[in-house]
Amino acid sequence: METKIKDTCLYIHTRKSDGGIFYVGIGDKFRPYRKTARNKYWHNTVNKYDYDVKILVDNLSWEEACKLEIKMIAFYGRIKPDPKNLNYGCLVNMTDGGEGAKGCIPSKETREKIGKTRKQIIANSNDNNLFGVKGFGLGKKESIETRLKKSESHKGEKNGFYKKKHSEESKLKISKVHTGKTIPDEVRKKMGRSGSKHNKAKKVIDIKTNQIFGCLKDASDYYGINYSTLRGWLNPNSKKQNKSNLRYL
Repeated sequence: METKIKDTCLYIHTRKSDGGIFYVGIGDKFRPYRKTARNKYWHNTVNKYDYDVKILVDNLSWEEACKLEIKMIAFYGRIKPDPKNLNYGCLVNMTDGGEGAKGCIPSKETREKIGKTRKQIIANSNDNNLFGVKGFGLGKKESIETRLKKSESHKGEKNGFYKKKHSEESKLKISKVHTGKTIPDEVRKKMGRSGSKHNKAKKVIDIKTNQIFGCLKDASDYYGINYSTLRGWLNPNSKKQNKSNLRYL
């Protein structure tokens, strides 16, 4: 069934050095300007030559955009990412285009296959989350420096939502999504213990700067460190290495 909503555009990326096209893509009005979820060939080109964005066609349905993308990629051709047509084109696209199914709901069989694969990945993981569930993050951890950089990159004017407000329509949509949902009692207890107004909250000190925080949550927010991760580091019974300068008072 074709998506009637016309909110998709067809765009290209060109090298600043010579104006040569190196990427064809489709997406909403924000996608052409984002650097996230790009392949390594795209990043290599951008790092070397920088790039410009050109919107070729907008106000397309998802299906219309997919068809045009396939034609564009076939016309210009792909380079090394395409093993069948090695070096015959100029695009760094990883596929022939047209993939994806915006707004499509997968069948029950497809969901079961995805779930089975996900469960197997989780079962083979040694990582655990705050609630003892295996596979949270699949063993990937970030350094404190990386967390601090991420935190700083989203503060003030750097935040994409800086000085913006949700429209009444957006508020209603958000409300509908969360209506009827309940938080499990176990989670409520954990959330309650994390609040700075909790009577039994332990104070935390930065042994390097001697700065004192009213509770662990305040410290985790200040340094941009995940609360559960920091709690694990400061837990005296935990075997996890404390990678911060924070300690309980």
